[in-house]
Amino acid sequence: MSNDSISTPTTDSDSLSTALTWISALALVYLLLVAVSLVGAGFKLVSGGADGAAAIFYFASNPLYGVILGTLATALVQSSGTVTSVIVGLIAYGVPVSFVVPMILGANMGTTIINTIVSLGNLRPGWSNAWSAIGVGPWGTCYRFFSSYPALSSARST
Repeated sequence: MSNDSISTPTTDSDSLSTALTWISALALVYLLLVAVSLVGAGFKLVSGGADGAAAIFYFASNPLYGVILGTLATALVQSSGTVTSVIVGLIAYGVPVSFVVPMILGANMGTTIINTIVSLGNLRPGWSNAWSAIGVGPWGTCYRFFSSYPALSSARST
């Protein structure tokens, strides 16, 4: 007779632990949403609304500057998801979409920089995937930016 078919009964403490895990996860998601909302409200307070937001991000009217801003923000925060969610929140407070798209491309470039740094740390004999990540990641993102640069520049002039 094998012991594989024997199952242990579920106790009340297991159910309580599962419920507390789900409640904790929901509370943390709510806390994340509140934090993003506070960042947006703080930006609105500091910038003075839609006109102030447009004035603050006027330097990002050049798509190259927007990409550099997104890349640096991602490199500093180490999370393109956080940078992207803050950037998308800026649209609600008056930053034009034509300023935001290059910033999001820059956030993607920042992710490839993080990927390259991690890959450089994993260079060992037999780890060819690290070389692939170093070679493909940044170049693909740069190609996406430079292939869309004419469209981004013309969108600002209209």
